[in-house]
Amino acid sequence: MEKNCFDLEKIIDDIVSIEKESDYDKRIEIFLIALKKTSNEIYKVECDSASKKVLFDSLKSELNKSYFKNREVIDYDVINNKKNTHELVRIRDYKNIADELKKIDDEENQLASTKGKTGEDFSLYMVSIHTQGNTYKLFGSFSGILKLKKKYLFGAISIGNMDDSKISFKKYDDVTGFNKKIDLLIINNQFLLINQAQAKFENLFKMDSFFSKIAVERFKSNYNLKKIFSDNTKKKLISKLKTRKTLARKFIKITNDKKRFDLTLKNIDRFEEIRKNKEFSSKVENVHYENGQLTADSGKESQLIDALSDSSYTADVSNVRSIDKTRI
Repeated sequence: MEKNCFDLEKIIDDIVSIEKESDYDKRIEIFLIALKKTSNEIYKVECDSASKKVLFDSLKSELNKSYFKNREVIDYDVINNKKNTHELVRIRDYKNIADELKKIDDEENQLASTKGKTGEDFSLYMVSIHTQGNTYKLFGSFSGILKLKKKYLFGAISIGNMDDSKISFKKYDDVTGFNKKIDLLIINNQFLLINQAQAKFENLFKMDSFFSKIAVERFKSNYNLKKIFSDNTKKKLISKLKTRKTLARKFIKITNDKKRFDLTLKNIDRFEEIRKNKEFSSKVENVHYENGQLTADSGKESQLIDALSDSSYTADVSNVRSIDKTRI
């Protein structure tokens, strides 16, 4: 299933199809997630049959709303986000996501007791739904008792702690910790749909750490890249790639197309010619090219990544010079 044949409407129909069975609640599991800096904690919570059906009705209503079902689906971009779209992630492209999902699915990693925990300890809930042929994970925001608003469905959780690890729902309660908005939808651990919830997606899967790690690995392993920077410049850039999340993402984006990036490095001697593009030049004003190497004024080393972005272009018809802002 690729994006051009990704049919969100069929996926929703498949999820909803479980209610044709009288005991469809057995196909539903509920979890609470505590986001941690290094390793998240996932708690499996008990929920009676009637309560599961109440929660399912809420999710079904959200899935079938036109702004969810009919929203444009675009590829996930590590730098740019487009409003009013779903972003589609191919999980095979991100080892960290696949690894985190394995942890979530592993029953040995699922905590059974919420003793000592309060609603404030959890950031997300996850509902796992098993249809005849597919498994779906739906994520939404979980709010503690102090953050509840009437737009939420009510979850009766003991105030102060949840030592019984149980949640129950009633149709006519006014408030809840389970936000109806579906932030993330995962299909068979193969595809992940982001519903205007980039921050939650990135916190759950530790995307900043992943991008920094990959950026540094790519930088260190590229032989041609090493030749155009001095040892001191390389050291400074690596340090920035480790700490500057936007810079790491930029570097990953321009190096995803290895052939294009290698050609950029091969033709780096054209840098002074290319910087005649005024819009591009403003992005690299503190970068200098001399004797086959790029340097930057102290504190401006991040501009070196922009210098390698291959973002400058001249329009074929109008000859207008501009830059591709998705790469810089």
